[in-house]
Amino acid sequence: MAGERSGTERERSTAEDGRPNAGRERAAPADDRLFRLTTAGFGAAAVLHAAWAWGVAPAIRFAAVAVVAAFVAEVAVIRLGLLEHHTEPKLLDVPVVALLGWVGAIYLSYSLVGFVVAGAVRPVAAGLLSTALDLLTDPNGVENGFWTYPESHLLTPRYRDVPWWNFVGWFVLTTLVAAVGAP
Repeated sequence: MAGERSGTERERSTAEDGRPNAGRERAAPADDRLFRLTTAGFGAAAVLHAAWAWGVAPAIRFAAVAVVAAFVAEVAVIRLGLLEHHTEPKLLDVPVVALLGWVGAIYLSYSLVGFVVAGAVRPVAAGLLSTALDLLTDPNGVENGFWTYPESHLLTPRYRDVPWWNFVGWFVLTTLVAAVGAP
């Protein structure tokens, strides 16, 4: 339809103060149905697998710890003006599907590192693996317009338009959730 933008069109992101991302291209928001479906499915599969592997009560506890921690962290960075989500439905500007994605990523990371390490090292290893996963997925979310990082002095350095603090946050949050929430 005339006047509508496709998900492949690009728009210029400019800043009057000349910050490093001035002039970088940013994707117009893409259709997020597949993103929402796969992310929700990933989170649901993680909870179901956790229930099978750990039992229902520990799985629910883990998912609850992950959702609460992720929600608090997401609300904090949104309120600070460091992150904007463009996927619905939202609760206090946090997409519900993002919370399921956090559960899935943390559970997958914690489970996989369990084949290699145990004890107090396991949550740290889960944090590292989860952060590595975010290095692959977060830039694609930005590129597809599912979320953006508005101008801020905290934007640099960046990796593919994702600020450094995002990866630190993934590591800290995943490590804490794995340490507190996993049985």
